[in-house]
Amino acid sequence: MAGLATALLSAGIGTPVTAGELVFSDLKSGLGNGMQWQHEDTRLQVKGALALGTVRRMDDPSHRLTSAEYGMNLFNDGNLNYKRGDAVSTSAEAYLQADLSHRNLGVFVSAKGWYDYTQKHQDVGHGSVPNGYRSGEPLSDSGFDSLARFSNAVFNDAYVYGNFQPAGHDLLVRLGDQAIPWVTPTTISGGLQAVNAFDWAAARRATSIAEARTVPMPTLYAKLALTENLSVDAFNQFELRPSAYSGCGTFLSTSDYAQPGCNQFILNGSVMSAIAGRPISTTDGQALNNPLDHVARGPDHRPGNNQYGASLQYLWKDVGLFGLYFADYSSREALTQVMRTGPGVLTPPAANVGQATPTGVAAYYQRAYPTRIRLYALNFKTRLPGGTGIYAEYSYRPNQPIAWNGADFIAGLLAGSGPMGYLSKTPTGYLASGYDRFHVSQLNLGASHPFGQVLGGAMKLSAEAGLKYVHDLPDTDQIRYGRPGFGSAPYGKAAKCTGPAARCADDGFITPFAWGTRIKGEINYRNVLPGLDLTPSLTLVYDIEGHAYDGVFSEGRYAQILGVNGDYKSTYTFDLSYLNTGGGDYNLVADRSLLEASVGIRF
Repeated sequence: MAGLATALLSAGIGTPVTAGELVFSDLKSGLGNGMQWQHEDTRLQVKGALALGTVRRMDDPSHRLTSAEYGMNLFNDGNLNYKRGDAVSTSAEAYLQADLSHRNLGVFVSAKGWYDYTQKHQDVGHGSVPNGYRSGEPLSDSGFDSLARFSNAVFNDAYVYGNFQPAGHDLLVRLGDQAIPWVTPTTISGGLQAVNAFDWAAARRATSIAEARTVPMPTLYAKLALTENLSVDAFNQFELRPSAYSGCGTFLSTSDYAQPGCNQFILNGSVMSAIAGRPISTTDGQALNNPLDHVARGPDHRPGNNQYGASLQYLWKDVGLFGLYFADYSSREALTQVMRTGPGVLTPPAANVGQATPTGVAAYYQRAYPTRIRLYALNFKTRLPGGTGIYAEYSYRPNQPIAWNGADFIAGLLAGSGPMGYLSKTPTGYLASGYDRFHVSQLNLGASHPFGQVLGGAMKLSAEAGLKYVHDLPDTDQIRYGRPGFGSAPYGKAAKCTGPAARCADDGFITPFAWGTRIKGEINYRNVLPGLDLTPSLTLVYDIEGHAYDGVFSEGRYAQILGVNGDYKSTYTFDLSYLNTGGGDYNLVADRSLLEASVGIRF
C-alpha cells in the first residue's frame, strides 16, 4: 500500500519516507537481498526491484472542489480531468542500486526509471496549461521537473565513501549525491525530515518503490564515533534540489500553476471585469490565450548557497537513543512571489488611467525557495523489553516562511483591496515575497506494540500524534495565511459576502495550534500457502484541530486506508489498497478516494 499511503502527501495526510528511515531500517525496504560478488578485498553488491501497478479514482468530482463559486479556478484541473472509475496512473517502474567497495573505499550508485501509460496516452476531460487546455487529448509533461515527467530514467544516489579509523575511532565520509540519514520514525512530516527533499511524484505511483522516493543532493557527509555510545555527524550540501511534485493536470496535483511547466496564472476574467466595470467570466482556454487574463511566469529563483548541519547522538544503555540536531538549509518547497513590471495593474502605464488600450498585466510571478531556515531538534527512541517501541521528537525553527493567503495576495496586487491592498501601489521592480517568517514548534509522539497471536496472526498496532504551533501569529483581521482555494473571505467589519459558507467564513486560515493523529493496525499471516505471507492492514488518519502552516493538519480531515500485502518467498509481492478521503471544510482532496493494485519482484 506504499503508493496509496503517500498519495495525498501534498495535503499532509500521507506517510512520508526519507532516506534516513531506510538507513536506520525503520521502514521496510522495497528491495531484495541482492546479488554479491567478491574477489579478495573487492566486493560488488547489486539490489533492485521491478513493479507494475494501476490507480483508479473512486469518487466523482465534488462541485465545491471544482467550481469558481468556491474559488477553485486555480486548483481544479487535476480534479476535472478524471471521473469516477478512471485510471489516473498505470505505470511500470524499476530501481537498481550497486555498491562497489575495495577495502575501506567504495562507490554507491542507484538509478530509477518509470513509464506511466495512463498519463502519457489517456485522453482527459479538461486539460492543463502545458497541453493548451485541449480536452479530449492526453496531458503534456512539457517543461515538467525531470522527476515529474510521465516517463524518464534518472540517476538517484551517486557518491564515493570511505571508512577510516583516526586514533581508533570509526569515521565514515561520503561525497556526492546523497540524502542525510537523520530520522525519527514518524509518519507526520515537517520536523527533522525537512533536511531531505522528497520525490512526491514517485510516491503517488502505484509502483512506488521506497528507495526511489528520495531526492539526493550534492553533499559532503561525515560521521565520527567518539565513543562506543556517542557519535557526531555533519553535512554540507552544495546545491539545492527541491522536492518534486506531480505536474499540473494530473490527478493528485492541487495547483494549476505552481509546478515547473505550469507557466501561467489564470485570472478567468477578474482583471477584465475591473476594466469593463461589469462581471466577465472566461474559460481556462480563453484566459490562456489572452494577455489580459493571465499572469505570466518568470524564472524561478533557486538559491545556490551552501546548506549545512550537525548532530550528536548518544545511546544510553537500557534507556534508548537520544539525538540533538542543528541545520541551516533552504526550503525544499517553493512559494509564489510576484514582481511588478510597471506602475499600476496594466501595461502600458497609460492604460491604468484610461489613456491607452491595455495590452497585458504589469507583473509576472515566480516560484522561490526561501533560504537560511534554521532548524533545532531533539529526539528519542527506544524499544522496551516486551517489544514496544516509543519515540518522541521536538523541532523548532525561529524563521520558518509561511505563505500569505493567495486570494488576499492577488486581490491586493490587482485590485488594491483586502488586507494586502497596499501591493497595488508598489513601484515598478517591487518583489512581493509572498510570505512572512515566524517561530514555529512541532512535537511528535508515537508508539508501536506487537500483540502476538491475534485472529490467527501476529498483530502490530502503531499510533502517533503530532502537534504544530506558530508563535505570535497575527489575528486574521490583520493578515491571513494559508487556505489555498475557497477564495478570499470578507475583510473588515463592513465587508459582506453572499457566496458559499466555506468561502465567506473567516476560517480555514493557518491557526496558531494544530494537531492530529495517525493509527495503523496490521496482522501478519505467515505461510498462508507454502512461501506466501499475507498482511492485511487498516490505517486511520484524523486531523483533530486547527490548520497547520505546512498543510499537514486541516481540521476535520480524515482518511482510511484498507489494504492487503502479499509476499511470496521474499521475492514476489502484490498490494491491493483502498484509500477513502473526506472531512474538513477546507480539504482540497476530500473527493480523491482511490483504489490501487500492484505487483512486483525484488532481487
